[in-house]
Amino acid sequence: PFAPSCCASMATLRRVGSGVTMLAATPAEPLLRTGAPATLAGLAMGVPFGVALEKSGVVEPHVITDQFKFKDMTMMKMMLAGGAFASPLVYGLHAAGAIHVPFLDFVPGAQIVGGLLIGSGIALSKACPTTVFAQLGVGNKNAAYTLGGGLLGAALYGYTQPFLTTALPFLFKSYGSVTLPSLLGVPGWMVAVPYAALVGAGLYYLEKFWPSKTEEECCGLRCIMTARRWCPYFAGGILAALQPLSYLMVGDQLGASGAFVTVMGHILSLVDKSVKTAKSFFSSFLHGPVNMWKLAMMQSVVAGAYLSKKASEPKEKEEEKEITPAEQCPYGSFLGGLAMIFGSCMAGGCTSGQGLSGIARLEVGAFLNVAAIFAGGILLTKALPMLVSHCCMGKKTEMKEEKKKVEEKTEEEKKKE
Repeated sequence: PFAPSCCASMATLRRVGSGVTMLAATPAEPLLRTGAPATLAGLAMGVPFGVALEKSGVVEPHVITDQFKFKDMTMMKMMLAGGAFASPLVYGLHAAGAIHVPFLDFVPGAQIVGGLLIGSGIALSKACPTTVFAQLGVGNKNAAYTLGGGLLGAALYGYTQPFLTTALPFLFKSYGSVTLPSLLGVPGWMVAVPYAALVGAGLYYLEKFWPSKTEEECCGLRCIMTARRWCPYFAGGILAALQPLSYLMVGDQLGASGAFVTVMGHILSLVDKSVKTAKSFFSSFLHGPVNMWKLAMMQSVVAGAYLSKKASEPKEKEEEKEITPAEQCPYGSFLGGLAMIFGSCMAGGCTSGQGLSGIARLEVGAFLNVAAIFAGGILLTKALPMLVSHCCMGKKTEMKEEKKKVEEKTEEEKKKE
């Protein structure tokens, strides 16, 4: 249901899904139209993407958990900055005809249900579809389980999609491309600029209540690679800059869930020839410069996160933060990966595709999807804590016994002294 909208030619009016007309310039064709150059561009763009994710701290499981508990707002700050600051750039360049911007359809049912699944998956796996690649780069032990679950989620959605669209047509009812500018009947930049200013003001006050955990002397252009943690706004700014670049290069949005479908489609095509047919959900993900670009970019995210961590590692090993059993649970990571990629396929994008690119395009469906993502994550984290950690009760008991032994040993040493 997510077909890119066609852009109008210069001095013509384009009718958007809501029925409101707006002026658009002739869109430029993407610079890269073949697989090899697109792959190289993906490899180049993935490195700063991976660095920004690692430096912001969103690769750490406790940061994601604390976000849903409202203890650490790093993830929200970075997403808000990345989406809002990109919006004037995207709409300005689109209006000038410098880039082609595809708009996704407004499919509220799929975007809400998909968002709830994504949020639940994030809460279970302590990762997002994009950050799981960065977690692989920093050596997160559960990232491989999340990746495996994500691949299975892509396979399940690919095979069940025809049934779902037939059995639940109301869930996939499309209302065309609906954006805030189209609803207001004004050019995109007239909404994008005030929106960016409003978000900037909101982030200023958000910082007062939830200060960012960062190194002040390295919060900006100094000590870029050696800093342990960047300001989330600085990391978000890098993600904002990558968005118009992605439209310029390949004419598509940032995103990671498509890479899962591409990999799984190629694997399944070895044993199931129907995957390559035009009716298959996988067929549009198997070939083409956009798919090669996304796949290469996600591989490069791994490298970027690895290099970022190595550059900022202290000479002397510091005491590691205690990790809860739920954060070590491989079953939760696997199920979380499955849920969030299944949900991403249903919603037409993940936290990058909808949360960054969709928000930058001011799509109503993207705002709805992001709200559902946070709702799903908060509900699972707060209302169902036992479900998150149940699979790891054995590990929890083991950790308690280990802690008890250490305490007993300490007590004995104190007595001897």
